[in-house]
Amino acid sequence: DMKSKRRRRRQTDNVNVITESSRVRVVRCSSSVLILYLFNFLFLQQTLPFLQKVVLLLLASDSIMFRRIVCNLTDQMSPSPFSQVQVRWRKKPRWLPVAKSRMFRVSERKRCPPDEYEELKRLHNNYRTQMKSLREYFSERTLAMSTGEEVLAEIAKREEDAHQEAIRINLEWNARVAELREKVLAEEKERESEEILEAVEKARKVALEMKMKAEEIVRQEKEKAKHYITPENIDEAINKALDNPVDYEFAIDLDENIIKGRRTKPVQNLQEEDQKVAMTA
Repeated sequence: DMKSKRRRRRQTDNVNVITESSRVRVVRCSSSVLILYLFNFLFLQQTLPFLQKVVLLLLASDSIMFRRIVCNLTDQMSPSPFSQVQVRWRKKPRWLPVAKSRMFRVSERKRCPPDEYEELKRLHNNYRTQMKSLREYFSERTLAMSTGEEVLAEIAKREEDAHQEAIRINLEWNARVAELREKVLAEEKERESEEILEAVEKARKVALEMKMKAEEIVRQEKEKAKHYITPENIDEAINKALDNPVDYEFAIDLDENIIKGRRTKPVQNLQEEDQKVAMTA
């Protein structure tokens, strides 16, 4: 059981967690994929022929050292759109005590043979030298690509082209907005003209109605003026009033007949008198 646990621990010791936009998936570190990745990266960057030969030689020898170089390069200078995070096997939490089986156990320090130590030292020195050369080369290339005269001229030309394109787009937008503004102003002007004409017509109709009402009032007053009492016809009006007295009193009988005046006879008596007058006639 302990051997199987250690084997599983060694198998899960080196993995890459590739985080994409919406999901996380864990894949094993493949040396062939990383080798092809570095090969494409160097050739896309137009590497010098000498370095291309070095890369081809390293490709021919799929060694552990080269895989380390590839891993460092892909971690430091990868143009990949997703991030790569190396996850190690985690031990048990700190708050848990030491197991009883390891309470008084003192691990023996591993001794490295001198020959193996010298070989590892040589490999590490070569690795550091190669990595330093690659870093300096990439730094020089990046500096040359960003500060050279041709690069600066190209950047200036690109900025000028972008500026001219922005001016052209701005002019197109201004022309389109001006056309829309003229169209809207024309529609508003036409609408205002129609509203003004409607208001004028409405005001004319109102004035005509007021004029007709005034003429009707004047006509009625003229008709009434014929019956006005003036100094010339005051005697005639007095005699007429005396001959025709007006009594505003009235009464209502049970049949809802209105009998005007205090000296007016009932309707039945009036009807009987009318019949007598008709018979005598």
